[in-house]
Amino acid sequence: MILAPTKELANQIYESLCRLTSSFVFLQTINLAHFAEEGTDDTQKEVFDIVVSTPARLLAVLRRNPSLVGHVRQVVLDEADLLLSYGYKEEMKKIKECLPQRYQTILTSATLNEDITEIKTLMAVGPLTSLKLKVRVLGSIVY
Repeated sequence: MILAPTKELANQIYESLCRLTSSFVFLQTINLAHFAEEGTDDTQKEVFDIVVSTPARLLAVLRRNPSLVGHVRQVVLDEADLLLSYGYKEEMKKIKECLPQRYQTILTSATLNEDITEIKTLMAVGPLTSLKLKVRVLGSIVY
């Protein structure tokens, strides 16, 4: 499951996933940021390997189909710090209630600061390892 703070970012993630997984025809991916708005019931008909959404759209779908995230093994919070600043704290609490007791949480952000206590408390289960990548510039090439 991948959560993003905006519909536009969820759409970008979904499009990238579709390109990356196009040769894996057995993977079922859904973009709830799109489907929930359309009002379709496709979310009740299938089991999905990858679910992409905003917290508000996911919560709307979970009201109709709470088992959708019952078997989630990884939760990716893209732009994790923005999820809170966009006011999704209550939605995220309710989403966590629908998740299994054990899952891996992955926080990504270009602007994540050192204090991730609130987002960790809100969505993470178990120990947390933090990895901060740095950009190195060698000549005109960025690594």
